[in-house]
Amino acid sequence: MSQGAPTNRSCQMCAYSCKYELATQDIIYGGKVYSVCDKHAADPIPDPNRPDFGPAPHNGTETSEEAAQLIEGKLNQQCFTVLGVVAAAGPQGVTREEVCQRAGVVNQAACARLNTLEQHGLVIVDGEKRMASTRRSQQVYKYRGAA
Repeated sequence: MSQGAPTNRSCQMCAYSCKYELATQDIIYGGKVYSVCDKHAADPIPDPNRPDFGPAPHNGTETSEEAAQLIEGKLNQQCFTVLGVVAAAGPQGVTREEVCQRAGVVNQAACARLNTLEQHGLVIVDGEKRMASTRRSQQVYKYRGAA
């Protein structure tokens, strides 16, 4: 059996969020036609040319929910900043400490954005570790395209 093109189209907006839902309809958004799922037909992502990382995650505690609300709307910007740092590092990758220094974000933000990027398959860890200034080893994050 030979493999060919998929018989069902994927939602073009889901594809940018690294998820794949079946496209159910075509919509005109920003002057362009997009094949989208029902969710994105009702609520298109703000910029179809950039991934939609969704709302800021939280663990359900009041403090975590408040922090998620504070970062809302900045998640994409921070994810792209961190992704840019990881991609610019090339095949040698970066530690979380290096991400903090190069992206100008605090450790907690770097950790959260790296986790989000890893969940979406844009950043990978392969077990390699390097010593940080804290004299503790940290895992090395690499851009999927450079690995």
